[in-house]
Amino acid sequence: MKGFPESLPVDPAKQGQMLEVVNRLRSTPHLAAELSRASLARQGKFFVIQRVVQLPGRFEPLHWHDTYEIGCIQWGKCLIKVGEQSHFAESGQVYVVNSLEPHMAYALDEACCLFVVHFHPDLVEDGWLARLGCQARLPFTPDFATFHGPLIPIDDPITQQLLALLQQIQAQEEQKGCAWEIIAGGLLLQAVGILVRRLLDSAGSSLKLNQRRAKALQIIRPLLSFIETNYAQPLSLADMSKVIHVSPSYCCALFREAMNTTPIAYRNARRLSEAIVRLQQTEATILDIAYSVGFNNVQEFNRVFRRVYGMTPREFRNKCAPATVSL
Repeated sequence: MKGFPESLPVDPAKQGQMLEVVNRLRSTPHLAAELSRASLARQGKFFVIQRVVQLPGRFEPLHWHDTYEIGCIQWGKCLIKVGEQSHFAESGQVYVVNSLEPHMAYALDEACCLFVVHFHPDLVEDGWLARLGCQARLPFTPDFATFHGPLIPIDDPITQQLLALLQQIQAQEEQKGCAWEIIAGGLLLQAVGILVRRLLDSAGSSLKLNQRRAKALQIIRPLLSFIETNYAQPLSLADMSKVIHVSPSYCCALFREAMNTTPIAYRNARRLSEAIVRLQQTEATILDIAYSVGFNNVQEFNRVFRRVYGMTPREFRNKCAPATVSL
């Protein structure tokens, strides 16, 4: 990660076409289970590091995870969609994504490479750091919009500081010397500290968190975990509402506030994300896959799949190559 090559200019017309295509993606975001807190806990880790190459012409659905994310574009240009907003990013730019925020990166004319660190919120929200106040979580709240959305401007003074820290984290991960994870974790905390200072300096005491969304996320978090482990069971709206001890109507309102979707659509999205893996990696029949992920019959499976992906499961299996690694 030695410096960042110059990005070639992109035709504005092609940027507009890309933006139009990406903004038409309406499928419900799916959980990136390998980047979840549960996955980190199983591995005994606080963070996971990825180098991601995205190829042009691949328009995968948005995904989400309950870990925090900070990364940079190492080379190339891409469009980063976070929630309902789309942002063009270039080589050397740093971005931040909070937990549960649906997102994805899409390459423009040529492939792009991203260096990404996903880390457990407890790294900044637990232990002695939490006793210093709630500032450490500010860059990872839904209202982190001071830097024009998730992207920090490339000419912002902190960009070079953050890039230097990310370069050191990558060097530690590549060399894997003695206690490298402790050193990398310390560098990650430095990056969070720089983000917090910049955010507080620019926003001052007027910074307000989205309390309604934060509260909704807190309430439904046990249900998100429940769906993750029970998505293949016959979960009705009433069943899901009981998990968090609210009425079905209030459960829907909480999901709309927190995730901009419904509990049923979220449950189906989790089933479909697992179905896609089985369609690509197994030779199981469409019927067997439908039952194994929780659908009552293959007709329902086909209908939901087509509504989200614009094709049937069989067409997907025949036409789609395995998905690229996601951001």
